[in-house]
Amino acid sequence: MNNFRDYHLFYHVYRNGGITKAATGLGLTKSTVSRAITRLEKEYGLKLFYRNGKGLFPTRFGDHLYQYCEKIIDIFYEAKNSSIQFKLECCGSIKIAAPVLFGQTLLSPIIARFSQKFPKSHLHVCLSNDIDENEYSNYDIVFSLKNNVSDHYIIKKVGSIYTKLFYSKTHIQPNYSEIEKNDFLILTAKNTDGLFNIKIHDESNLTPIKEIKIEPRIISNDSKVIKEAVISGLGIGILPGHEVSEELKTGLLEEAFYSHYVYHDDVYAIYSSFLMMPKLFKAFLDFVAVELCIDLQINRDSYCR
Repeated sequence: MNNFRDYHLFYHVYRNGGITKAATGLGLTKSTVSRAITRLEKEYGLKLFYRNGKGLFPTRFGDHLYQYCEKIIDIFYEAKNSSIQFKLECCGSIKIAAPVLFGQTLLSPIIARFSQKFPKSHLHVCLSNDIDENEYSNYDIVFSLKNNVSDHYIIKKVGSIYTKLFYSKTHIQPNYSEIEKNDFLILTAKNTDGLFNIKIHDESNLTPIKEIKIEPRIISNDSKVIKEAVISGLGIGILPGHEVSEELKTGLLEEAFYSHYVYHDDVYAIYSSFLMMPKLFKAFLDFVAVELCIDLQINRDSYCR
């Protein structure tokens, strides 16, 4: 079938017993429908209809072709109705990729809440720090802390994460005069030789106010390891603020340097155009943006003085 539309119009002409009724029902001109019939007759070299004084009637070949068209059109409408229901119910699957720390600390509870709200959704989540742009096409949505992607993708900022300095005030007292002499505990997924240059910023000024070189006492890509070490008084922890919001509320932990942060990371969602995608994809992206904003803002009230 070189032109599905021609067969679709033939199907309606056959069922309506005439070009005028078919055109009116479809909201098309009679000439548009008539040309479709002419093209099919030319393609097969056979007549589809003949006329008599009472109207338009199918030939034997017209009856023969209609049997196949009926099956195809029925499947077409079944698929169309199924897709409408698919969108309405937000069912289906989404493939998601995200950095490990972001996925573990922020995305995982949001995914759990989304799954509760949309029980017919299926989420396939890959947490990795090594996803190259060439692999983005394997996923429906890729969350990233980088926004330098090609024009093939749409990029949307969904939140900002502040990494700050925290300590247990019941165990240690930070050295404010010589910051570099404190023991530091760093949460990072990067490979390192053990030495770090960290830049401390003021929230009101993006320019670093102090840059120091440190040799951390503990380095880990697991936030729980660093948080427990901070609580135990092993040093000043460099952690995302949302990770210690509860400990800040209860007084278990304190900010080492108020209104200062080490890293400020924007989180982006990267995806192809959603114009032709089911409602589930749009629902998920909107849900993450709203929930992440709420989570970060609630926690930010605790750790941003």
